Amino acid sequence: MAGLVAAMELRARGHEVLVLEASQRIGGRVWTHRFEHAGRSYHGELGAMRLPASHARVFATIEKLGLTPKLRRFLSVFQGQGGILDCAGQRFGFGALPPGLALPEWPGAAGLSPAATRFLRRLALLVTVMAPREVRDLAFPQMGADFLAAVQRHLAGADAATDFSDPAAILAGLEAVRGRINQAFHLFLSDILLKAAEPLYQLAGGADQLPLALAARCGAEIRRGAEVTAIELTATGVSVSVSRHGVAETYAAPQVVCTIPLPVLRRLPIAGLDARTRQRIAGMNYAGATKVLLFCAERCWEAEGIQGGASFSDRLLRQVYYPHNQDFPGPEGVLLASYCIGADAEPLAALPPAERVAAVRREVARLHPALARPGMVLDSVSVDWTANPWTRSACSTDWDPGMQDIVQGGVAGLADEAEPQAWRCGGLVLAGEHCSQAKAWIEGAIASGQDAAAMVARPFPALAV
Repeated sequence: MAGLVAAMELRARGHEVLVLEASQRIGGRVWTHRFEHAGRSYHGELGAMRLPASHARVFATIEKLGLTPKLRRFLSVFQGQGGILDCAGQRFGFGALPPGLALPEWPGAAGLSPAATRFLRRLALLVTVMAPREVRDLAFPQMGADFLAAVQRHLAGADAATDFSDPAAILAGLEAVRGRINQAFHLFLSDILLKAAEPLYQLAGGADQLPLALAARCGAEIRRGAEVTAIELTATGVSVSVSRHGVAETYAAPQVVCTIPLPVLRRLPIAGLDARTRQRIAGMNYAGATKVLLFCAERCWEAEGIQGGASFSDRLLRQVYYPHNQDFPGPEGVLLASYCIGADAEPLAALPPAERVAAVRREVARLHPALARPGMVLDSVSVDWTANPWTRSACSTDWDPGMQDIVQGGVAGLADEAEPQAWRCGGLVLAGEHCSQAKAWIEGAIASGQDAAAMVARPFPALAV
C-alpha cells in the first residue's frame, strides 16, 4: 500500500517511477480471498479489513479513487449483536459473568469497594479473552497500587447495583484510569477504545479493491516477481539488485523508496546505511498473525441472533468475526473463524495448513455447534503471515514486553504529529506502516507513502561514502 501510494504521488509530481513487487499479487498485507460457488463469488479478508472513521487519509484516498460508494459499516467487537465469549471452559454472552468463573486476580485488589471489585473482574474477563499474550503477561502482575487506587476513586460514586455488564461502562472506566497503567497495556486499551467508540467501515466486494485501484491509477510500471536481493547506497543514488524469474537484474536511481517490511529487509545486505537507520530497522517490534476463513453453506450463527461483530475465546481461536454488509447473495457466508495476533498466533502457525483449518473447525464448533454438521463448511483457507516470504510478519506494533514505563497523562514516547512518517538515508527513503504513527493500519501505510513522496520532491544532502 505504501509503495503504491508513493508511486501515485510521485507520478502526480511528474517523476518517472518503476515499482518492483516481489510477489505476483498486488496489495501486500491487504489480501482478499474469494471463494467461487455456483457461479457466484464470496470473499473474506486474510489481511487488513477495517477502516476507522477517524483515518482521514484512507477516506480521502478512497474518494480520490472513486470507491466511496463501496463503503459499508464494519461492526467490530462491541458494535455487533449477540457475540459470544468462551472463557475458562464456559460459553456465555458479552453481558454475562457466570458465578465462579476462574479469572486471573489483580494483585493487591483485596479490600476494594464492591463496585471496584466488580469492575476489575469484568476487566479481567476482557483482558483474558481479548488481549494478546504479550499484553496479558504485562497486565496482571504489573498493575500496582496506583492503578487500583485510581479505579477506586473513579468508582467512588458508582451505583451499588452496577455490574458493568455494558462494555461501555468498562471502557469509560479504562479511559478514566488509563494514565496509571504500563505503556504496552495502555496502547492495547487505546486500540480497543478506538474499535468500540467510533464507526468502522469496510469496502463491499473486498479490501483489495483499494490497492488494485491504486495500481491502475498510479500510472507507473509495476514489475511483479521482482525480489530485491541487495541494496547499496552510493554517492550518486541507490543501486538495487533484483532476482526476477530467476534472472539477476540491477536497477540504479538517484532516489529509491523502499517499502519492504522490516523483518524481510533485515535479511538483506544493505551497504551504506547510517547507524541511526540501522538501529531503526533492527529495533522495530513486529507481531505475527494467523487467520482462518471458512466458507459456510449457511450463516448459521444468525439463527442465534448474531448480526456482525465478533466473538472471543481464551482458547486456540482467540477472535471470530461475522460477515455483514458485504452484499452476499443467498444463505452462504464467509466466517473469519479465527484471528490470532502476536504470540497467540504461534500455536496455529506451527501447524500445517490442513491441520490448522481442522483445529479451528473443531474449536469454532464449540461456539456454533451447527458448523459441525456435514456439508456446512464448503471450503476453507488460512494464512500465517510470519511464513509469507514477502512480509515475515503481520504488522509493526508497540506491544513491546520491554515497555514497563508508567504513563502519566499520555503515551510516553509518541512522535510529534509533524514528524515525517518516512525515514531518509541518502537517496534511500524507507516507508510503510512501520514508519508511521498509525502502526498496523492502512492509514499508516498511506501516510508514510505520501510523506515518502514529499521527501523525494525535496533536495537532500549527498551521502558521504
